[in-house]
Amino acid sequence: MLCHRLTYHQFKGGKFIVENNKITDIEPINPTLFLNIFSINSNLLPKCYSCVYKYFCIKECLGSSYETHGELFFPSDNTCNFLQKKYEVLIKLYFNSGLFESALKQGILNEIEFEKYKKILDFLAV
Repeated sequence: MLCHRLTYHQFKGGKFIVENNKITDIEPINPTLFLNIFSINSNLLPKCYSCVYKYFCIKECLGSSYETHGELFFPSDNTCNFLQKKYEVLIKLYFNSGLFESALKQGILNEIEFEKYKKILDFLAV
């Protein structure tokens, strides 16, 4: 979703149609941009393709990407570094405290998801 960092005119997606002080419709202004944003497979972006966190990462901050590179779909290094460190710390914390095992027993995580996190933990130990 677009954030406050993308309040530039070229990212305006639409405007409300107001009649008698009530919103009656929305006029699309830039539907192509929004179709691209909502249909892109971020896992295939060059920076994300080989990332171990790609299946659960929140992906790039479009505002940060645009302000750093002038391009919406090229994640900034700062955002990637922040998210990678965040996931590393959380995965280690959750395994060390037994949360992943508990989630598996309770059916919150399935075996495949558990193994993905376990592989990432093993990768981090290297």
